[in-house]
Amino acid sequence: MELKRASAAIHVDDLMKQVRKYRDGVKRILEKTVYKNWPIEIICLLGTPPPEWKDATGTGPKGVQESLHTVDARIVFYDDLLTNAQQAYADYLEEHIKVDKLWEVFKAIDDFAPPPQV
Repeated sequence: MELKRASAAIHVDDLMKQVRKYRDGVKRILEKTVYKNWPIEIICLLGTPPPEWKDATGTGPKGVQESLHTVDARIVFYDDLLTNAQQAYADYLEEHIKVDKLWEVFKAIDDFAPPPQV
């Protein structure tokens, strides 16, 4: 995971150089383990897209993503991360409510006592 300040706009070539160093280091470590063939994915957490991202006639978003893919990396933006986390938590709460309702039913079944025999 490569974290950058939210205000930092790093060029994709600089980002790739850093990511390549991390990826190669992880590969060297994994080579000595049973996990040597595991895939590696590096997440670059950015607040601001690289300058090349906004280049409509050149690299653009697709070119940046393709470049980073060559070094097993991809970009996630802080805003997207927060939005996804909030949505995941909202989904969790929605499902939890369903479980809570069922929990009451299960508790009633557990607490059930048959009528006394006469």
